[in-house]
Amino acid sequence: MHDFYRQFVRSDAAERHYVVVARLVTVLLFVCSSATVYLLDTAKDAFDIILQIGAGTGLLYLVRWFWWRVNAWSEIAAMTSSFVMALAFFIAGAVIGTAHLPWWLGLPSLPAIGLGQALGVPAAILATLSALGLVALLTALVGAFALAARTEHLQGQVLSRGVVAQQAARAGIEYAITRVGNQDPRWRWLADGREYHWDYAGAQVVVRIVDEQGKVDLNMADAGLLASLLQVLGSDPRQAAQLAAAILDWRDPDPLTQPAGGAEDPDYAAAGRAYGAADAPLESVAEVEQVLGMTPALYARLAPHVTVYSGRERPDPAFASAEVLAAMGLDAPRILAQRQAWTPASGRPPPLLPDGQPLVGNDSGTYSIDSRARLRGRTAVLRVVVRSGGNGLPGSAWTALRWEEGASSR
Repeated sequence: MHDFYRQFVRSDAAERHYVVVARLVTVLLFVCSSATVYLLDTAKDAFDIILQIGAGTGLLYLVRWFWWRVNAWSEIAAMTSSFVMALAFFIAGAVIGTAHLPWWLGLPSLPAIGLGQALGVPAAILATLSALGLVALLTALVGAFALAARTEHLQGQVLSRGVVAQQAARAGIEYAITRVGNQDPRWRWLADGREYHWDYAGAQVVVRIVDEQGKVDLNMADAGLLASLLQVLGSDPRQAAQLAAAILDWRDPDPLTQPAGGAEDPDYAAAGRAYGAADAPLESVAEVEQVLGMTPALYARLAPHVTVYSGRERPDPAFASAEVLAAMGLDAPRILAQRQAWTPASGRPPPLLPDGQPLVGNDSGTYSIDSRARLRGRTAVLRVVVRSGGNGLPGSAWTALRWEEGASSR
């Protein structure tokens, strides 16, 4: 029912339908088997029929572990052809045997010989047990080999799908850069964090693009914006203000502590750190993890919303996330709803902010791109920051500023 009828005949029926069909098939099999009984003389004849029908599938069952093209239809074809050939040989043998029956009866024959009579009962029992043990040993060896081959084949399939999914995620990055820079509004993707779905080589790819202008620049934002963002992400006001001041102390060149607290070299030494404030702009987002007061959990929440590449004191609302919009004091749900409802292909003017500013910005050419590809149970995640434009290599259309493979989905 599940292997054939539901998969190949009718796959969209209700469960009640499959139950009824299964019962009918059971009754039909019972009737057919009852009728077949009258065609058999001994139980051996039943085993002969089973062997004849299954003779063509043995090799196929081994091959399917190594060749992906072997499927259910291959097994059905093998069983059908095996049954037809067995039936043909049976008919041919019956006709030939009947025609030459006197000749067959005239052939000399040996009387039946029992192991007990030939070897004695103890030796016969030992010989029988030895033969059965040898068969069991060979069966175990073949089974172990088949299991090992099956396991290695499945591992190879998993690794293969993982590699293909990884390349599909890489293709999502390339495709996103092409679409976000397309001048035709019908085909241009917006870098405001919305998801775009794309099918590529059998993989389902989901791409998110965020212009770095929509993030809080750790090197340019003031303490107020940083503290507000930290509060939106779950920090209490006092902790947020002190950590924002510590970020400013990390990047400014002077040894003076910020009024809100902050942290300079003596504070790091007192905390047992082997380093002090860098007194220089942050070179990467990950560098903020070293700032005194930053925790791994807080950094995980903060990282998607900050950058070191925009050079802006305040983010552009056209590309900002809900958390950044809230930190800027804007109505995040309303702005996000307006952005999601508008596309350049609509031909309508872009929505406006409360102050009358159009909710659309010019791309900076520097983007965070999150590409996730799923292929038959395997998921590959590629998270990068790229800048449009060549990097000196022949044929290059963009420069990678950050590259993260094998990341877990956020």
